[in-house]
Formats: sequence, C-alpha cells, structure tokens
Amino acid sequence: RSKGSEDVDDWELKAVEPRSSAWEVSDTIKSVSKARREEAKITAWENLQKAKAEAAIRKLEVKLEKKRASSMDKIMKKLKSAHKKAQEMRSAVLTNQAIQVSKSNENAISVRRVRHMGSFSGCFTCHAF
Repeated sequence: RSKGSEDVDDWELKAVEPRSSAWEVSDTIKSVSKARREEAKITAWENLQKAKAEAAIRKLEVKLEKKRASSMDKIMKKLKSAHKKAQEMRSAVLTNQAIQVSKSNENAISVRRVRHMGSFSGCFTCHAF
C-alpha cells in the first residue's frame, strides 16, 4: 500500500470514535472512501505521466540512434572517398615518376649518341681537310 493510503487509514481510525452515532460513522466511511478514490486517481495520473515520459525518452533514444547511424555513414563515406583520392594521388605520382625516369633515360641516350656522333664527325672533319 502507498503512503497516501496509510495516512488515510490512520485518519479513519482517529476519526471514528466508539461513541459516534451510526450516521457519523457512515459519513466518515464515505469521506474515507472518497479520499481513497481521489488517491487512486492521483496515483493513476502519476503513473500515466511516468509512462508518457518513458515513451518520450524511448522515442528520443530511437531518434538519436538514427541520427548517429546517419552521421556515421556520412563520416565513413568521407573517409572512403579520402582513401580513394589518396590512392589516385599515389598512382599519379608513380605515373609521373615513370614518365620522368623514361625521359631521363631518353635524354641520357640522346646525349651519348650526340657525343659519340660528334667525335666521329670531328674525326672525319679533321681528316677530310
């Protein structure tokens, strides 16, 4: 039993005296009964308010979880995109390095040919005159 109904019982015991008339006893019992009904209404209202609050909390938790999941998806997409872009950047660097190495090799071969050809032409020029 709740504290409120215990208070009502105490009041009922104190209110009913052995010398009271039947009418007074009946009236007191009606008052006590009415007080108990009021207490039951208050308790029911309080329980309803608690249930509403708990439902609102659950609804908020669901909403927050959905928002969290959505935010995590966005972050993971950004991370995946950054990883893909980094791979593309690495690939571009490797391609540029390969092109630079290829050009350097071609230039080195060209320089060797020119030097080699230049020495022959110098010899022919010298001997020709």
